[in-house]
Amino acid sequence: AAGSGGYTWKGGKLWQDTFHRNEFLTHCMRKDGNEVRDVALGFDHTVVLSSNRRDVYTFGRGEHGQLGLVGKPYVSAPKRSSELSSGKDDPPVDISAVCAPGNCSVTLDADGGVLKSVGKCKNVDRALQLCISRARARNLVSKNHSAPPI
Repeated sequence: AAGSGGYTWKGGKLWQDTFHRNEFLTHCMRKDGNEVRDVALGFDHTVVLSSNRRDVYTFGRGEHGQLGLVGKPYVSAPKRSSELSSGKDDPPVDISAVCAPGNCSVTLDADGGVLKSVGKCKNVDRALQLCISRARARNLVSKNHSAPPI
């Protein structure tokens, strides 16, 4: 994503400006019988949606709470985000896409509406709309819905 960076691995280096699929992340997903459905890169963090559409994994810097983990840790390996993942809802809701505008992380429903958001999510409407447009272009969310701001 232009203007974003993320914690991914390539050539032994953690910091990259685009997401690179890697064996460790693939292993984390496959051990639960899943693949990667969507990836979003924030300023200093990465958000990954599993193909089961319920589990969201995050890693990177979490000082603004954007990882959706207890505390505000720095996480160098993908960890399931209890705040962003589905499952504690009754009934569980499918997550269609993820966004990471700035120091914020967002999950989207099938219409491109915001399900959950964590982190510093004020003044990210423009970046969020770009992410939703990307999700629509990739057919992850419906093309006929205008999502309200966070």
